[in-house]
Amino acid sequence: MSNKLDKLLTGTIFVLSGVLYVYFLGGFVSPKLNDSAHAIGMLNAKGGVAFHPVEYALDEALFGQFSLLLTAKVLPPVSGDLVVKLTGPEELQYVVSSRYPPGLPIMNRLDRWYTFENSIFKDVTTGSDLVIVVKIKPPKSSGDYALTINDNSTGQLYYTMPVAFLDEGALASDEDCHE
Repeated sequence: MSNKLDKLLTGTIFVLSGVLYVYFLGGFVSPKLNDSAHAIGMLNAKGGVAFHPVEYALDEALFGQFSLLLTAKVLPPVSGDLVVKLTGPEELQYVVSSRYPPGLPIMNRLDRWYTFENSIFKDVTTGSDLVIVVKIKPPKSSGDYALTINDNSTGQLYYTMPVAFLDEGALASDEDCHE
């Protein structure tokens, strides 16, 4: 009986020490993720719909860069090869990538997935769910930029979204916009 009690107490102490460790660590380290933003939109032939702009405070870049995650639904008649660009008053260094394969609902598993090669989303079809990740080096000064998605061959604009880099601590609001 003593052996069973010993094993039970050892396991309980191990679990409690782990919980206390995480609790105290959480008290000393409270991460605030203002270096990343999630945007939601829809691509269409009229320039797209961006549900809200993205704002970054210049002093809150983590490891010298900002992250932008855009999830967007592709509406008719948009299809083909799409290119993502970030334009504004200053030329920024940024890298576009994708979380491939995109998360597909069970209902459209028969749809082809797009591919991502050389910063171009290839073979995007109507109904696709785009997942775009952009890593951005911050500009030297504040300014307003635009993230655009265009057809690679024709240049037609399918999506535009404002991206603002603001002076230190000047975010418009710290509220969660996805309520």
